[in-house]
Amino acid sequence: MKSINKGARGLLGQTTLAELVRPKRVLVLSSSMTIGEALARLAKHKVLSAPMLKIAEDGPRIEFSDEWPEDVPYPDIVGFVGVRDILDTCLSDLQEALENISKPQTDMLKTMAHLKLIAPDIESRKIENIQGFDGDFLFQNQAKCSLLDVLVKAFLVPKRTTDVYRRSNSLEQEESEMDIHKAVHRLGLFDTKARVTGVVSQSDVLNFLVEHMDHLGSITKHTVEEIGLGMPKPVICVDSTTSALQAFDKMYKHNLSAVGVVSPNTHIIIGNLSMSDLRCLSFENFGYLVLPVSEFLVLLASNRGEDVETPHQVQQKPALLTVSPESAFAEVLHMFSKNRIHRVYVVDSQSGVPVGVITPTDVIQAVTTTVYQKGEQNAEATPTP
Repeated sequence: MKSINKGARGLLGQTTLAELVRPKRVLVLSSSMTIGEALARLAKHKVLSAPMLKIAEDGPRIEFSDEWPEDVPYPDIVGFVGVRDILDTCLSDLQEALENISKPQTDMLKTMAHLKLIAPDIESRKIENIQGFDGDFLFQNQAKCSLLDVLVKAFLVPKRTTDVYRRSNSLEQEESEMDIHKAVHRLGLFDTKARVTGVVSQSDVLNFLVEHMDHLGSITKHTVEEIGLGMPKPVICVDSTTSALQAFDKMYKHNLSAVGVVSPNTHIIIGNLSMSDLRCLSFENFGYLVLPVSEFLVLLASNRGEDVETPHQVQQKPALLTVSPESAFAEVLHMFSKNRIHRVYVVDSQSGVPVGVITPTDVIQAVTTTVYQKGEQNAEATPTP
C-alpha cells in the first residue's frame, strides 16, 4: 500500500540538516543575567528559548554568539533556557497565590498585592542555576546527516538531556550517547572551538516544508482527519474565567506550552494562552496573573499596542487560529508558517468546540513517519527514518 507522505519523506531524506541552517545570528543568554533581563531579551527577539553561556559577572556583555571577543576563550555552553524553565523556578514562590485563588472567597486585591510584593525578588534572581530541557546540541559536522534522520532522532524520539560542556569537549560522539529521554523543539550547532554557530527550530522545519510544498507529494491534499493530524486527542483547555496563574500552572503540570481558552457556557474556543504570553509580562504588572485569562490577554495585547477592547475580542487575535477536520494539510502548513504560531486548533465545523490541536511536532511526525490514509492502515507506531 502506498503511503501518502512518500514525497515528503523522499525530500527530507535527500536534504541535509546543513541545508536548513540559514545565515542568522544566534541569540544567547548569559548565566549572570537576572530572570527579568532574560525574559526581556527573549521577548525583544520574540523567541521562547536560547542557549545560555557561562559568563562571569565581569565578563564580556554580548547579545549574540558572534559578538564574543576572538582573543577571549569562548565560555562553556550550559544548555537552552527558556520561558518554561523560568516558570518552573518560580512556581514554588507562587503557591500561596495559587492556594488563595482556589478558595471560594478570595480577596483578589490582596493576592495581587502579594504578587507585586514578591515580584522584585523573582525578577532579580540569576538564571545561572536554571536547568533547561527543551533543546539539544550537535557538533556542526553532524549537520551532514539527512534531515529525515535528524528530525526523527531529535524532534520525535525522546532523549536524555546531557551536559553540553562535556559534549563540546568530546567532539567524537558515539551515536548512543545522543539518545536522551525527552524530545526537544530546537537544536543548537557548535564548532570545533565549542562555539554556538546556529540554531534550528521546529518552526524552521515548517518554513522549509512550505518553501518546498511542490515536492511534498499527495499529503498536501489530504485532510486533517484523513491524516489523523492532531486528532483525535484530548484538548487541554481552561474557561475564560480561570485566572491566568491557574492556567499557567495547568499548562506546566500537563507539560504544554499553550492551552485553549473556551467559553464557560458553550465550550467554544475563543482564545489561546501560551508561554509566549508569560514572556511578555513585565514584573511591574505581575499582579495581572490573578485576573481571568480573558482579561489577562486583553491587557497584554493593550500593552503591546494591539487594538483589542474587550475579552470577547480575544478570539480575533492572530494567536488563535483554527481549522476544521476537512481542512487540507497544505492549509495547515501555510497557517503555521505565515503566522509564526505553535498551535492550530481543530474545531467541529458545526459546534465550534475543539476536537483536536495541531503542533509543529504533529506536522513533523506526519511527514517523517510512514502515514497511510485513515481507514486504510494505521501509521507505524514508532517513527523510523
